[in-house]
Amino acid sequence: MADNTATSHFVHDLGRISPDGWVFTGPSPTLKIMTVLAHDLKLRVEFTLWEVAFRDTGPVQLQFSVNGFVLANVRYDSPGQKIFEYPVPPEHLTAGEEATVSILVDKPWLSPQDGQKYGFILQRVGFVR
Repeated sequence: MADNTATSHFVHDLGRISPDGWVFTGPSPTLKIMTVLAHDLKLRVEFTLWEVAFRDTGPVQLQFSVNGFVLANVRYDSPGQKIFEYPVPPEHLTAGEEATVSILVDKPWLSPQDGQKYGFILQRVGFVR
């Protein structure tokens, strides 16, 4: 998120990037990420489940998808920093094209201050080998 072109990859439900290089998401953040390769890649997402929100929502489930294909549904029973890393089947990627990555939060947090729904704090997202 600290890359100066990060916002050009934002499609839906991502806020402004903080000076520290993270962004609060909405309940279904979606990004476009260029793929150089289509084989032997994993989706890696580094994020934080905010303790203040977690006190209200309790455990949450996140659904991680690439190009509409659901990679995994993961339940998180505690707040704090998390890393999701999961192989992407090569038939769901095309080398040299952008892939759509989306993450759905089953129980977004409703802020009492602004009435907005929030998902989690996103630090990094991309494909790794």
